[in-house]
Amino acid sequence: MQIQISNCNNIDTADILIEEGKLNIKYGLNGTGKSTIVQAINLYLNNSKDLSALKPFKFLNDASIQPAINGIDSLKSIMLFNEEYINQFVFRREEVISNSFDIFIKTPDYLQKMMEIERIVYAIKIILQITIT
Repeated sequence: MQIQISNCNNIDTADILIEEGKLNIKYGLNGTGKSTIVQAINLYLNNSKDLSALKPFKFLNDASIQPAINGIDSLKSIMLFNEEYINQFVFRREEVISNSFDIFIKTPDYLQKMMEIERIVYAIKIILQITIT
């Protein structure tokens, strides 16, 4: 799918290729418009096609120039993994990934080993009770 974006923040015009049904990764230097592309698509799909929040400062007083995006009419929804997503779910002060223990450590093998440890500790408690009394 070929998307055309114009007059959105620092993007005068841009053609972006998006492959439907696949993870699309766009990378580049800071300030090149990656976040603006994501914002334009998101606003278009979720804000009744209103892109006014992305109007470039240089055109604020020119009503004839409006932000636009074309070529995404077949899209119904998208998932965004942008900086806000990363900050919310991946880079957290208290842990690297939210629920990282449940995701990486608390596997069926881990739970089985914990049950074995609990049985051994229980057996040791019984032995100690018998020995002490």
